[in-house]
Amino acid sequence: MPLSPIPASCINRGRRMGATSDVLKMAGELAVVSQWGYNRGHFIADEDYCNHQHGCDGVALAGYRYRGEPMKYTVIAVGKLKERFWKDACAEYLKRLGGYAKVGVREVADIDPARAGGVDASRNREGASILSAIPDRAHVILLAIEGKERSSEELSQRLDQLALGGNSDIVFIIGGSDGVSDAVRARANETLSFGRITMPHNLARVVLLEQIYRAIKISRGEPYHK
Repeated sequence: MPLSPIPASCINRGRRMGATSDVLKMAGELAVVSQWGYNRGHFIADEDYCNHQHGCDGVALAGYRYRGEPMKYTVIAVGKLKERFWKDACAEYLKRLGGYAKVGVREVADIDPARAGGVDASRNREGASILSAIPDRAHVILLAIEGKERSSEELSQRLDQLALGGNSDIVFIIGGSDGVSDAVRARANETLSFGRITMPHNLARVVLLEQIYRAIKISRGEPYHK
């Protein structure tokens, strides 16, 4: 039985999102493959994610985020979670995310300015630890109060754009109470803000994981289970 091609609307949506011709060609092949629930070579297709009979809309583009391996999201955070309720909340969203992507949290030690010789010194030491935890080719998003605000839908679209651009390793950074060093800011590819309110860093970690989970559910067109 012949395989039907990916709909033109999907390809056009991909072009609007900035996908290259090579990406679109590969995505088209993957859409056809995923339609029948098997994979070709090292391209792994997700049948539910990109079966055009269920409304593949080009954001998915044949499971492009499954090119070679699933998307990887890493949260690098300064300081450890101490209270049980923060740990439980993060663990819940990490469990939910596990079915969609590789998601992990890297904690780096927070440095007491009084022992480090001042705020700048503590920021620089924390910054060095943050930078050492970032993979070489990762796309880095720094959480900052003055950063770019995005709705959940916009964050979902942005993560899809990064995936379409070949960025399969995304790092989010949550700095310490005194912010991050200039070196960390220079390494960041972009910033993200949850608004101008002051938010405890422990809560910011929970909110970030929840928003990544929500973004993936939006991208896949799946209902959000609260």
